[in-house]
Amino acid sequence: MATVDLSLQRALLLDDEALLIQLPPELLEVIRDQTTVNFLDAIADAALIPRITSPIFIYFEHVFADICARWLLKSRNTGQEDQIIAAFARILPFAPHLSIFLEQYISETSAVHIPGAQSFTLNSLSSPHTARISESDLLRALLAFWRLLSFDQKRLTLHLFSPPKYKLSSNMS
Repeated sequence: MATVDLSLQRALLLDDEALLIQLPPELLEVIRDQTTVNFLDAIADAALIPRITSPIFIYFEHVFADICARWLLKSRNTGQEDQIIAAFARILPFAPHLSIFLEQYISETSAVHIPGAQSFTLNSLSSPHTARISESDLLRALLAFWRLLSFDQKRLTLHLFSPPKYKLSSNMS
């Protein structure tokens, strides 16, 4: 198994006080520990924090495929998470080659699979329970969806997202 020296990236990250204060203490502890084997797991978790996804991407761009693969592994235990989709939406304009990980993530975590079709869904936007999620969570999911459509509208519309199967009603009389 090949190893990659991340000591320079770790040092640069640890010099970035503005970023460090945004990390949860448990992630900061793992990142500061020079001997931890969970370093990239902590970086993958840190990259899910919206305000620091971009700086983490800048520091660790050459190993971001590994970080995306860790998100895929996480999904096998937890299912589809909007924070992972949102993180993909933030980085894909800068690393379109990582879109294959998003496609795999959505295909593995979609609640609705249509036999024989290539359509997959964002669970939080395709659920009959969408009307019951909080406004802030819905806004985050819609922002991620918009970013993904802006990234590659034709491809994502045709291949990744099936249209909703319900209507949101409004009382506009």
